[in-house]
Amino acid sequence: MDADEARERILNGTAPPDLSVEGDLPLRGCPSLAVLPDGLTVGGWLDVSECPLLTALPPRLRVGKGLDASGCTALRSLPDDLILSSLLDLRGCTSLVALPDGLVVGWYLDLVDCTALTALPPGLFVPGYLNLSGCTSLVTLPERLFVSDYLDASGCTALKSVSKGVEVDGILWLTGCTSLEIIAEGLCVGENLNLTGCTALQVLPSDIKVRGNLHLEGCTSLTALPDGLEVGGHLDLSGCSSLRKLPDGLSVEGYLDLRGCTALSGLPEGLSVGGNLYR
Repeated sequence: MDADEARERILNGTAPPDLSVEGDLPLRGCPSLAVLPDGLTVGGWLDVSECPLLTALPPRLRVGKGLDASGCTALRSLPDDLILSSLLDLRGCTSLVALPDGLVVGWYLDLVDCTALTALPPGLFVPGYLNLSGCTSLVTLPERLFVSDYLDASGCTALKSVSKGVEVDGILWLTGCTSLEIIAEGLCVGENLNLTGCTALQVLPSDIKVRGNLHLEGCTSLTALPDGLEVGGHLDLSGCSSLRKLPDGLSVEGYLDLRGCTALSGLPEGLSVGGNLYR
């Protein structure tokens, strides 16, 4: 069925189950859209963004490219077997509480301002970008979470822990996660890790690996760094007012910023800094 006929039949309630639509299906901003037919297949992009009455996506939904459900403020659930080859946009889905365990996203998962979201499925694999900024009810990042490019969880003010085995090949952004207390063993960050303003964080895991820059500005509860820490880029500890010592043999390829570390008694033996040292 072509997109125009499918749109008309969906909106007037006469669409059959297992409807197959060639190409893209635009349903953006349809104020009366409350349900989609079970088994709906869309060959291209499916756009149901800004549909205020849509509470769920149907079982056996198949979308050839991406799905935009941003601004669907009543959306509470996704089908267990949802598979997308490209993008899943759920920005502003303020009633969405959880994601299904079987979710597959081929590139970009956008959950910005999903303020009711409390958890992500263990082992979630995102081969691109995962944006969680403003998910103010999210409590933890799950075990075995993998993101290949960029994970932004900035402003997740309820986030208390990063679970074991989280891996981000690119950049991990956790700025302003003011409740974050625990980062479990096994965290691996391929480029930059930004923990600026994580005011409840006291320690880092002993085996943390950061190949790029490590930002800890304003981590006012941080008291120490793990032994053997190696930072492949810059290490910014400015404003870490509770930091009492640095580990012996600390190695920083870029600059080291210690301004505002008022409790720091001195510099350790074997300190190696490739760039400038700011105090």
